[in-house]
Amino acid sequence: IGIGSSHMKALAKLIDLSGAEVGLVSSWKELPSGSPLRKYMLSKFRRYGVVISGNTLAEEDKLGGPNRRGAAVKLWLSERKYDESKDSFVILDDEEFDYAKEDLIKRLVKTFYYYVRPGGFQERDIQKALDILRV
Repeated sequence: IGIGSSHMKALAKLIDLSGAEVGLVSSWKELPSGSPLRKYMLSKFRRYGVVISGNTLAEEDKLGGPNRRGAAVKLWLSERKYDESKDSFVILDDEEFDYAKEDLIKRLVKTFYYYVRPGGFQERDIQKALDILRV
């Protein structure tokens, strides 16, 4: 997900409409604590009232690295007792990684790459995310 104001507004709107929580899968999660870029990211989330409930860094470490984002998402959800009969989730990402292999492609809202304008999660992506969340 991009970090621009339009991206944060779209994410905040999705959260308001769905009650969703945010688990960070992005490479942003790897930023060292206290780094200027991490501080910038966290300030953007705070400014828009977006709370990060966790990230998949530990799960990716267990699985051998960041190219296994789909497997890390599945492990992260199972460790949190995710129940598909009553819970739902959506993945917002500009890459597909192993989502198809992990049977998560149907949960993906694939955004344009951050360097493509307008890239990242946008207003246009909200309805697809809500449909996946079954809201």
